[in-house]
Amino acid sequence: MHLLVLGIDGGDRDIISKMPMPYLNKVLHGANKIEANEDLYTRGWAKILSGVPGTISGAVYNRPKVTDGECGATGKWTSQDFSDNANKPLWEELNNRGLSVGFMNIPTTHPAPEVEGFFVSGAGGGIESGNTPPSACYPEEDSRILEENGYIFDTRYIPSGIRDEKEFHLRLRSMTEARVASYIALDNKHNPDVGFIAFMGLARLQYLAMNEINHILEGQKSTQNKLTSSQQLILDTYKHFDHQLSYLVTTLGVENVMVVSDHGQAARKFDVNINYFLGQHGWQINKQASVLSFQQKARRYAKKLLPRKCYDALASNPSLHRAGGGQSPIDFSRSKAFGMRGSPVIYINDERFFGVVSGNECKNELIQEVISEFNKDQEANNHGLKAMRFSERFSEGVKSFELSPDIWIEKPDNYLFDYGVGNSNAGIDNLVNENHPYYKAIDFKAIDRGQWTGIKGRSAMIYYTSDKEEVDTGPYKDLTQAYYTCLDLIGSANRT
Repeated sequence: MHLLVLGIDGGDRDIISKMPMPYLNKVLHGANKIEANEDLYTRGWAKILSGVPGTISGAVYNRPKVTDGECGATGKWTSQDFSDNANKPLWEELNNRGLSVGFMNIPTTHPAPEVEGFFVSGAGGGIESGNTPPSACYPEEDSRILEENGYIFDTRYIPSGIRDEKEFHLRLRSMTEARVASYIALDNKHNPDVGFIAFMGLARLQYLAMNEINHILEGQKSTQNKLTSSQQLILDTYKHFDHQLSYLVTTLGVENVMVVSDHGQAARKFDVNINYFLGQHGWQINKQASVLSFQQKARRYAKKLLPRKCYDALASNPSLHRAGGGQSPIDFSRSKAFGMRGSPVIYINDERFFGVVSGNECKNELIQEVISEFNKDQEANNHGLKAMRFSERFSEGVKSFELSPDIWIEKPDNYLFDYGVGNSNAGIDNLVNENHPYYKAIDFKAIDRGQWTGIKGRSAMIYYTSDKEEVDTGPYKDLTQAYYTCLDLIGSANRT
């Protein structure tokens, strides 16, 4: 194999450098580095695979979805969505250059495209964790190899049903081992020129236990610090992952390696509730508490009684969704603006959403008013939050008018915008609150969400081992550089 791209979901150089990962640290220390700071609004993996910014391609983590006058949220992105871009997706471009590929587990790639080589889809982009879904493997016959090696599609804490801390760590390690074994078996069969394999385990752990990871990193300064059992499990999982990477690369006999991540990792220390700010100024009105309470109780009751597949099917049914009043606490018939869960953005509730704001002049005046009031807010200032027009932050333009938020809020890494469309909870009665679990020892039985004490960080990774010190990294200074770097490193000739 001429080039193997190692993708590490949530891979953060600062964390890796301080963990017992001798193999990976040796690779990174001797590799060429390309700076890539992410906006955390657009999808990192999609940028790596397309070379196109997410504001242009449409690959964002969350965006509004309007169905028959109802506004919800969607993060769906599939392998088929790459076909609308100016660039060919990485696997197709490599094939066009006469190079076979072996891609495995990269998010946003379901269903598996037909390629010269092999392709196993990854979770993400609207595809959840669990068993490997249909159409996730090309050629389809290779699914037997995955089964023989105990392949695990993904493991996310809440959907997994695991609530024991040690068992969850063992599951993550098994997932990595099975992925490595499956990749080696498929490589033996297909012998691809270029490989790309992505690993999810560290990110799943970092989202849950970033507080404990930070304790480990800070404790290295003192010889007096003793590790808790939770911290020892974390260290052992990092060691295990490093060993598996070493085994994979050594077994494949790779000429050159790239190491990439879709984003870095940060601690979730604070939660921001944009609902509260908009409500205080009369720009957002929530549904009556009694109506909202009934809807939430009905959903919780159904979720307890019904098998997961049945509940998911009902929850995604548009007619039932509308009959139940949707999953948002926001009254769209009376609100002028709203936020989006997971993203530091504000949308004006205009014609795109069948909203109450009409006309460009009224909309522009409202945008400016919201920005002005937010930037005068003392609490926002105290926490380093600053609002601006979305077009000021993202100058490349956007693929779709509906995709484009109107306001962007710059924030420090440790802040999660957790409320808005996509969250049925109206949220805390404050703009900013501490995330209390971060300041306590981790208790796996208390965890009720994936991003318990960790969230995405801006500092993504692009490293490559090659004698070639300068490569074509493309027109943008983000993760799209990985796409161009890969193509530049491998060249265009058929080298099999």
